[in-house]
Amino acid sequence: MIICGRGPHIRGRCINGVFFIKVDMFFTEGTMINYNGKLGLLWSEGWLSRSSTCVNLCVLEDIGKQEWSEHVYVLSALWEDIVGSASLSFVGMTQTNEIVMRSLAYPPSPLYLFYFNSERNTVVRVAIQGMDVSEYDRVHIFLDHLENVKLIASAMKTRRRNLSGNDLTTTRRNTRSKTLENGRDNSLPFPVDLIMEIFSRLPVKSIATCRCVSKTWSSVLRRQDFTELFLSRSRTLPKLLLAYQKDGDLFFFSAPQPQNPDENSSPVVTTYRMKLSFDAYFRNGAFGINGLDHGLVGLSGRTHSVICNPSTGQSLPFTRAKTRSMSLFGYDPIDKQVKVLSMWGAKFSGLLNVVAEEYQVLTLGTENPSWRTIDCGCILSYYSQHVRQKCINGVLYYLSTDMSTETTVLVCFDVRSEKFSFVKVKTFVTEGTMINYDGKLGFLRAGKSVCAYRESRIVNLWVLEDIEKQEWSERTFVLPALWEDIVGSAILGFVGMTRTNEIVMRPLSILPIPLYLFFFNTERNTVVRIAIQGMDVSEYDKVHIFLDHVDNVELIVNSVILTMVNYNGKLGFLLSGESGYVYERSTSVNLWVLEDTDKQEWSERTFVLPALWEDIVGSVRLGFVGMTRTNEIVMRPLGLPGRPFHLIYFNIERNTVVRVSIQGMDVSEYDHVHIFLDHVENVKLL
Repeated sequence: MIICGRGPHIRGRCINGVFFIKVDMFFTEGTMINYNGKLGLLWSEGWLSRSSTCVNLCVLEDIGKQEWSEHVYVLSALWEDIVGSASLSFVGMTQTNEIVMRSLAYPPSPLYLFYFNSERNTVVRVAIQGMDVSEYDRVHIFLDHLENVKLIASAMKTRRRNLSGNDLTTTRRNTRSKTLENGRDNSLPFPVDLIMEIFSRLPVKSIATCRCVSKTWSSVLRRQDFTELFLSRSRTLPKLLLAYQKDGDLFFFSAPQPQNPDENSSPVVTTYRMKLSFDAYFRNGAFGINGLDHGLVGLSGRTHSVICNPSTGQSLPFTRAKTRSMSLFGYDPIDKQVKVLSMWGAKFSGLLNVVAEEYQVLTLGTENPSWRTIDCGCILSYYSQHVRQKCINGVLYYLSTDMSTETTVLVCFDVRSEKFSFVKVKTFVTEGTMINYDGKLGFLRAGKSVCAYRESRIVNLWVLEDIEKQEWSERTFVLPALWEDIVGSAILGFVGMTRTNEIVMRPLSILPIPLYLFFFNTERNTVVRIAIQGMDVSEYDKVHIFLDHVDNVELIVNSVILTMVNYNGKLGFLLSGESGYVYERSTSVNLWVLEDTDKQEWSERTFVLPALWEDIVGSVRLGFVGMTRTNEIVMRPLGLPGRPFHLIYFNIERNTVVRVSIQGMDVSEYDHVHIFLDHVENVKLL
């Protein structure tokens, strides 16, 4: 049946799979709407205006019986005052049964919508901002719109068919490899450099989404030159990074870092980034946390260390070569590598100082990572609870004690060459706060105190100008006259110094709500107090603050190949210690589970291998196959060591290991064997 209508278009509506077209002249003036899954028509006598008294709604209750119901809504007493002289038309009805109207006058500035709540008998006028309506010829409005990520596919087939008489010929697609030619990927419509320039302007979360679109996009967005481009843009808009400690968890938030704030500056609002559960690594709650270059954060305890990227929500734990050691983090800006310096000792010097007997270095992100021993060239002791450290331009600085002279020294560890040098220090170094001052190591103090009070008058800055010559310079900044009024009774500790040379301080107690930071501009000689909003500080035990944080889209990739598994419907990764393989000497298996994709939250489970593990496995190196629906971890020999082929089943609930032989095929005839778990038979024809 063909229905022809007058005018520029035929009004219709699709509701619950039924398409309605208006042909009854009785309802030609009504507006078609979706009323609780049924077709409805809104109308009033004449145009809607301030003189209107009611709105009529007719609902098609039964299509087969052609039964209609009618509802009449009396407009509220404030209708005339809100509408004014405007003439209105119906837009539709929301899912919460609010009738929406719009002004017929064009162009209105701004555009207004009128919401009539029939249940509460109220009318509200809402302005639509963010676009200049006068620039457009007409505005179409749709209610209850939903975002849909489904791509609209073309009706054309991906293969062309050429018909000639009764013959059907299929033209094959060009299957040549999509490689980079003159800086351009064959699968990309634009040069790669232009593509990266466009992507570099997106937020981090959008980059993570785009990596999942295709292999081509993923390869472009994982390139090192794209990471560097993104970092260079991020440095122009540095952030505050706040790590809140509570009940065995560490919550990361970020906020825009104020640039040259004044007394009229608004509070900054934080955004949640990630949660790291550190009870598995730092059971006694004691750990050190340090910010690295390129937006990374390192955490170190007595037995484990963790490096995480708050921008991507990733974290990478690793065990020490030896327990009861202290690990420090350094970044090499030339080779773009993170290294871990581990110090171990069994002898104590005093109550809490440990004499370092061995130094080891681990480079993250390399093939076959392993701890390697290096020589310090000096007998030093370190504080066993936490070592103050700062990595600046590829040099890791930390304080230690020279056991030969029993004096404090500043250790300078070149991350790239892995060489040590030492600088003699004075009192201001042992008590001051380490900072990055224009790419050089600096120490801050408030006169003779490590803290700042309302009675403080000056702030001192010592800068290490030359490591080899051990030359220091000193700067003294006089606090402004309004210092006492702004600080009040607070006791302030130094957070650091921004790239614009503003000294930042914070209350040493987190009781004030909201949290405040104090920005002391050394050039303008001003002090400003900025509130940090977006979280309840009273819920947390401790707050760690990092300045000039940059977003880093680089994924923390462990040098081993992690095995992806399906763990109870969630993505999981299997790992054994720091290796993607399992050996005779392995003691445990780690399972990382992505608990929440949006919040980027992970959980970790550690399964200790049973006592008979060595006898069953022998000298064979195993790789992970996956995990069954009954939560058994399945491993296989790497290579084809012999006949028959066998699998190792590790039952994590009963803590048992069983070796199962696979018979019925001669493994020696094949180059490689691929194994799939929980396979199901499917009789559907392709």
